[in-house]
Amino acid sequence: MGGPLCPHHPPIQERFFHATPEFRNKLFVKESLRHRYISSKISFSTDFRPATGAWGHGGCMMKFRENEDAVSPVIGVILMVAITVILAAVIAAFVFGMAGNIQTTKSVAATATQQGEDRIIVTYQGGPDAGDLVYIAVSVTPSGDSSSKTTYYYVKKDGTTVDTEATMSDAADGAPGKIPVGSSWEYTSGTTGRDHVVVAAHFADGSDQVILDTFV
Repeated sequence: MGGPLCPHHPPIQERFFHATPEFRNKLFVKESLRHRYISSKISFSTDFRPATGAWGHGGCMMKFRENEDAVSPVIGVILMVAITVILAAVIAAFVFGMAGNIQTTKSVAATATQQGEDRIIVTYQGGPDAGDLVYIAVSVTPSGDSSSKTTYYYVKKDGTTVDTEATMSDAADGAPGKIPVGSSWEYTSGTTGRDHVVVAAHFADGSDQVILDTFV
């Protein structure tokens, strides 16, 4: 038969020399298989002091060890989930913050036409947001000239209509929604060339919007 399985284990044939050969063979195979199974699950210490082991007899000291192989993958998954949640929260805050600062586009219109050689007519056409309109600013730049003149049109709260080249702060005194739809203003500074006309609108919420930018 084979040698001892442990420094403190006597050979099987010495322990069971009175048994029959068949019994000894079966016992040896059984003991060998059990020792191999246990060896795959435990680690033996180098301390060979006699002690009562897992087999119920004096033998080698056995020391069990924990299996920590799965700890790192679990921690990695947790960290990845946490990072994903944080990034999603940051992106959502950024997007919603930008959306809150976006002003809605107002819908009002104006047209400009040239009649004769120097007459430019600007007409206010109204629109769904006409009730929020405070004043209109019309700027005409004659062809071949880099200078422009801006005129403000608004209606005061007492109903007085004002056509003036006053400052923007004066025009802010206008009453919202009081400029009549179809109102028109004439300029005699036009030329036979392409004159640049820009019409801007100021609304009650403080926003400004160019409603016409054309050449006539």
